[in-house]
Amino acid sequence: MTSTNDPTPSLDETLPRSGSGDMPFEELGMPPVPDQIDGFRIVGLMASGGMGAVYEAVQEDPRRRVALKMIRPGLATKALLSRFQFEAQTLARLRHPNIAQIYQTGTWESPSGALPYFAMEYIPNATSLTHYANTNNLSLRDRLVLFMKVCGAVHHGHLRGIVHRDLKPGNILVGGNGEPKLIDFGVARATDSDQAAVTQMTNVGQLIGTIQYMSPEQCDADPDDIDARSDVYTLGVVLYELLSNHLPYDMKEAALHEMVRVIKQDEPTRLSSLEAQFAGDVETIAKKALEKTRDRRYQSALELRSDIGRFLDDEPILARPASRIYLIRKFAKRHRALVACSVSITALILGSLIWTSVTLSIIYKQQTRLRAVNDDLVSSIYTASKLGGDIYERLLVMDASIDVRRAIADLVQERSDAIYHLIEGQNLDSETHPVFEMVREARIRARIDVGDVLGGSRGAYSNLGRPLDAQQLYEEAAEINDLWLDEDPMYVVPTLLHMQILTRKGDVRYLAGTPEQAQPLYSEIVDYGRMLLDNDAAMFQHIRVMYQASLRLADCHAEAGRLDEMLKSVKSARSILEQNIDDLNAYGVRRDLALISRREGYAVYEQVSAIEGEETARDQARPHYESSLQNFSDLAAAAPASGRAQRDLAWARYYLAYLEAGGGDEVRGRSELADGAILLMEYLRRNPEDADARRDIPLYLTQVVALEPYLGGEPLARETIDKCNALLQSMIEQRPQDSQLERLATEIAKMHPTSDAMNAN
Repeated sequence: MTSTNDPTPSLDETLPRSGSGDMPFEELGMPPVPDQIDGFRIVGLMASGGMGAVYEAVQEDPRRRVALKMIRPGLATKALLSRFQFEAQTLARLRHPNIAQIYQTGTWESPSGALPYFAMEYIPNATSLTHYANTNNLSLRDRLVLFMKVCGAVHHGHLRGIVHRDLKPGNILVGGNGEPKLIDFGVARATDSDQAAVTQMTNVGQLIGTIQYMSPEQCDADPDDIDARSDVYTLGVVLYELLSNHLPYDMKEAALHEMVRVIKQDEPTRLSSLEAQFAGDVETIAKKALEKTRDRRYQSALELRSDIGRFLDDEPILARPASRIYLIRKFAKRHRALVACSVSITALILGSLIWTSVTLSIIYKQQTRLRAVNDDLVSSIYTASKLGGDIYERLLVMDASIDVRRAIADLVQERSDAIYHLIEGQNLDSETHPVFEMVREARIRARIDVGDVLGGSRGAYSNLGRPLDAQQLYEEAAEINDLWLDEDPMYVVPTLLHMQILTRKGDVRYLAGTPEQAQPLYSEIVDYGRMLLDNDAAMFQHIRVMYQASLRLADCHAEAGRLDEMLKSVKSARSILEQNIDDLNAYGVRRDLALISRREGYAVYEQVSAIEGEETARDQARPHYESSLQNFSDLAAAAPASGRAQRDLAWARYYLAYLEAGGGDEVRGRSELADGAILLMEYLRRNPEDADARRDIPLYLTQVVALEPYLGGEPLARETIDKCNALLQSMIEQRPQDSQLERLATEIAKMHPTSDAMNAN
């Protein structure tokens, strides 16, 4: 994408000229580099390492600074070439604001032979993570907030099946805007099977990475024994150094074999012995990340990030036994309003569960009165279940802490299991079937809820980041539900549960970076739904799960580059709704169709651009995006109080702006992007307690900063962020005790874009 109206200074004016003839390339093991390489003007050498060199360059179209990474000619063995190409493929799969983006790959025919290169995001005024923190004298809180962003970037890679394996402060650069960027996936390995072919770059017995930051299992040099938890250990080392300016082990004078022994056997120096402020939760978090046994570590970068967030929010961390005194002390440090709300919710849920248990206990002792109380019992259990479900949904909207959601989900699972076995043990007759059915469903849904909290697809960045544990819970739910299906294969409740469980099992695999494993599960959902339709056993909910599975199938095809199949799956999703739903104007259905229109636009663009170019693709995709926007606009007008409708409309404007960026109708794109931001800010003003409203703001502003150079340049991002800052300050004055708003204001204040940051985009 390019900008046709860029008011920023010319890159020729802002970059120093340093032609190839002025640099001692031969001393660096690199051949003399010409002034131009495939549309890139070489400006100067940025860095040189064992693998190759990185040059600062200017890309002509689109006009931007880039970092051009090129391999050393003398080292261009088959294994190293594979490793270099793998780094390019790896970076191309990652899309995260804290991961350096790859733009283009190619090959330069040098005097020494063909040398592969790739152009990646240039980070202005970059310095290492620890150097940035020390130079700017960051506080403990600021260092932890910065580190949380690094964890988020690492987790993004893990969700796509990529382990970095060489995390260290030098590979985590912080630009002049204060945002960290993760670089150098050159020694990463893909954990998903479709990348197995390129892992020949590492052999058993060859240490890959920087030993001071290696995990114990990485020191064994077996590439097949490395998983995401190895990066978690290395993040623990980086965290230790970021906080204390020391490494966990003193290995300055040690030989290689001694360094390996220390990492595998010795305990790290206690953080609190270096500085007293680290005693307590901070030291506990670092210690858990540095556990030598993988099963005792945090199981994901997200889990580590979440525990740091709990510490910063004065919530109980998961890395320590939660004694009552500790929980009370943490709980008391939160705001009174949240305390009162939590107490009310707990009382309601416990009251519902206790009342249900008491009722069933009476039935247990007085079976002869069963028929007389059966109707009342069914009604009361339904009411209690509904009450618990509504409260749980409200907790999600309120952004309740993950440990509260986990505790409630665990409690429901425990009680529903107990009640189920109580009823089952009494051999109640068929007239008690409604009671039995409700409890049976509750057991299954409780396991789904716990799985979602542990690491399911429902909010991939707001769970505990433990997808393997989530998968186990989904398998348990499936086993219980399969017994129900065996009894009644066409009954509405177990058939719907079957489809929902399959969806989650597929999502876990997709988020783990293995779409080829998720694809058959999504296909099974669609086929199963069609079977129900053929037998007149499909309800509205079944049809919606079918259409969603078709969209997920499209994602799998897109990952594999099967563009024709991707578009076919999106069209299948539309036909599932249009052919089987009578009222296409119902709110939920119309929203589904709006989402499908947007996906059709994306699918058309990807397919056509690969054959006929971006301009033709944009023209053919635009009607789909406009249809989506019109539907969302109508829904928002019909439901002005609906947060979901207003947020849908805002993001529909963003997607159209993205389509128009860099060659389309940039004036319209800029207008849509600005209007979307205003919508989200207005909704936040009216609903400050809505967690989704708070999450959307920084997410959307990040996209405004990223798109601005392709929609006419400054000052759209700066003006939008200023408006948001002003709004938040006004809201904080009215709600001085709202810590959530204060944290959001602090996050937005740090986002103010600089000219260098925007040129980098």
